[in-house]
Amino acid sequence: MRAGRNLRFLVPWVLSSIALSSCAKQPGTTACSDVTGHYEAVTESEWLLELTLGRDQSAEIVSASWEAGKFDDRSEYRYRGVWTMDGDRVLLDFDERTETLQFSGAMSFEDFGQQGSGPGLRGVRSSSSRALFVGQNLWCSAALNTIRWP
Repeated sequence: MRAGRNLRFLVPWVLSSIALSSCAKQPGTTACSDVTGHYEAVTESEWLLELTLGRDQSAEIVSASWEAGKFDDRSEYRYRGVWTMDGDRVLLDFDERTETLQFSGAMSFEDFGQQGSGPGLRGVRSSSSRALFVGQNLWCSAALNTIRWP
């Protein structure tokens, strides 16, 4: 009886651990449910914004833009920084600025016309007039990979 009861609780835990570990985008990151992981903006225009939060508090940021039809001639910027948590907010220090992003475990996909939700970050504040994230939504790449796009 005891083994069956423990197994009943162990199986869902093991399955959820497998599901979460399979969400990792690159080494050193985990599923975005614990904030670490790879995030990206969903856009229909000629720009991209990606953020990777590492377990070691490292941050990598990629921002790019290009003229229509000229992705190969894009202007791309890469930054390295560090991040910390303050409640459910990520404080991101890079390029002589601090930006604050609000974490949500279930940010709606409605912004880009899809049903459901997934872990995400929304830029809410910057110490610089050169804000990169303020007003931007970024979703966990692993969550975006589960969407059946039209």
